[in-house]
Amino acid sequence: MLALWNALVSFVFDAILGWLRAISPDAALVAVAVLSALALTLVRRFTTDQDLLTRVAQDRRRLRDLRRSARRAGDRQLAARRRRVLVAVGQKALRAEVRPLFVSLLPIAALATWSFLRLEFRSPRDGEPVTLRLVAPVSAAGRLAHVVPDAGIDASVWIVELMVDTADESGDARAAAEWTLRGRASEAPRAITVRAGTETFEHALGIAPAPPGPARSEHRDGAWALETDLAPVDLWGLAPHALAPVLPPWLLGYLFIVIPATWACRRLLRVR
Repeated sequence: MLALWNALVSFVFDAILGWLRAISPDAALVAVAVLSALALTLVRRFTTDQDLLTRVAQDRRRLRDLRRSARRAGDRQLAARRRRVLVAVGQKALRAEVRPLFVSLLPIAALATWSFLRLEFRSPRDGEPVTLRLVAPVSAAGRLAHVVPDAGIDASVWIVELMVDTADESGDARAAAEWTLRGRASEAPRAITVRAGTETFEHALGIAPAPPGPARSEHRDGAWALETDLAPVDLWGLAPHALAPVLPPWLLGYLFIVIPATWACRRLLRVR
């Protein structure tokens, strides 16, 4: 089911935004954020009682003024009554938020899915070097591993030896081998085939304008993995790198755009 959803979202939004991502992932990220803001605004416009929300906003402003007046006059009981009325009005407004929240889930989920699939990393350019790394069990150390030659991929060395490596995140010793690859531009990711002894693995690598493919693909229940050192999409370097371990740079950039864009759309379209 997830694979079908991903395929459907990719097909639709590749047709709409794929050309923009191929030119500039940052521009595509801005477009996704603006589309999200517009979707949220339009859903809110057509799923809420705008007249009710306008009256609620007016009532809340008036009640705050009246409560402040009561507090300045020292009438605590009147201030408390007005606070209770203010809370009741706020609850009425909160109930009106439920419908737009549920209706907006589908378009926002679709945009988020496409962003995860297409905008997390940048595709390397034609001829740009990319490091491909094979991570293997430590028992594989000493074996020869090679990338199967492909017409669209160049490598200075095709055959390397798996060496013991302790750089694994878990701290456990693993075996690893690395290649520096250069690919030719393609419309779809290329399937890179790696062989180590009797083991054969594939890893998708996209060269712009193709989507970048995954940064890591696991095989044999995670015992083996292929990794590529893809550069993250970070919205022209605006995403704070200190937050990268918590939120991916593309998501920080998305939030940086979508929050003010939503406010601007609601102001321009006069949506409460």
